[in-house]
This record gives sequence, C-alpha cells and structure tokens, in this order.
Amino acid sequence: MIMKKRISVIGAWTLAGIGAVAFFLPWVRPVAAAKQTSALDVAHLLRQGEDSFFDSWIGMRKDEWQIVLQRPTVGLSGFQLLLLESDKDIAAEEAQSWLDSVFGDGRALGRVFNVVPLIMVLLTAAAMSPRKPSRQIFMIGGVLLLAFYLWGRWRLDVTYTQRILAEMEIAYGLWITLYTTLALAILATLRFFSPKGKW
Repeated sequence: MIMKKRISVIGAWTLAGIGAVAFFLPWVRPVAAAKQTSALDVAHLLRQGEDSFFDSWIGMRKDEWQIVLQRPTVGLSGFQLLLLESDKDIAAEEAQSWLDSVFGDGRALGRVFNVVPLIMVLLTAAAMSPRKPSRQIFMIGGVLLLAFYLWGRWRLDVTYTQRILAEMEIAYGLWITLYTTLALAILATLRFFSPKGKW
C-alpha cells in the first residue's frame, strides 16, 4: 500500500538518480577524424531543409541518432565542462569550443546549462517527497523543468550549424539529461492535475 501511494516519489527519485549519473557521462566530444565535416558536407546538410517539429523539440535528427551511442567512453561530461572552462589544456580547448558553438559569448549561460538541470531534478524530487506536498510544488517544478528543457532544445536547434562547423558532437549523457528533465516535468505536471491521486 505504501509503495502504491508513493510511486510518484519513487519515480521522481529514480529520474533524479539517472540525471545525477548523466552529469558524469559524456555530453560532448569532437568529431572523429574519419568523420570530420567538409564545407560540402555542411552545404548538403543545410540543403536538406528544416527538420520537423518532432526532431527539433522531442526526438533527434537522423545524424544525431547515428552518433549518439558511438564511442561511448569518449567525450567531456557536464562535470568536466564545468571544471575545465578556465584551464589551458586540450580538454579545456574542447570545452571552450563547445561553449562557443552553443552559447557564443554567453559563457555564463553555458555554466548554467551544465549544472542547473542536476540541481533542479534533485530539488524537485526532494520537494515531492513529503507525504502531503503542496500542489504549488508540482506546478513550480513542472514549469521550471519544462522551461529548461525547451530552452536547452532551442539552443541546440539554433546552433546546429555552428556545432557542425566546430566539429563537435552531442553524446548520450546530454541527451539523457534533457530527457530526464522532460520526464520529471511531465511527472510533476501529472501530480499537479491529480492532487487526490494515491500515487
């Protein structure tokens, strides 16, 4: 009975745990030498036209699907991106290339992008844990998480060409982070609209 009543909390903490692990998985990596993009490749990608709403905001582009699980141990994690920004080694240069390609001169936004999703999923899960949490908690958590997810997808969408030119790929850790954020936003929203639910 207790498990049935607390299934949403179990789900929230499971998602928070996945988000915490994803923070230490590869988020971004340089394109493999054998796949470096030429100007003709970029022109071909641009000629393909705009991607569908689903690909841009929910799913992935075809080329992103193809590379997401390749070289699973290669790349910089969210944790490394946060620490390496001020360093001067090769890994730091890759981190700077990633920040520049997605955020331009707004590197402060890059730091926010690296650490905020982890903080938000942990806080939302914690806020949902009391036996009788306030409905406002679900609303605030759901709105903030969804807003971050949409902002992150928008940034990745509008900087797609820049990332190609910078020869940077998005690895599976970042996708897990984004989808964990979206899933927890949906869970919090469902709890908000079912205040008398026993889950």
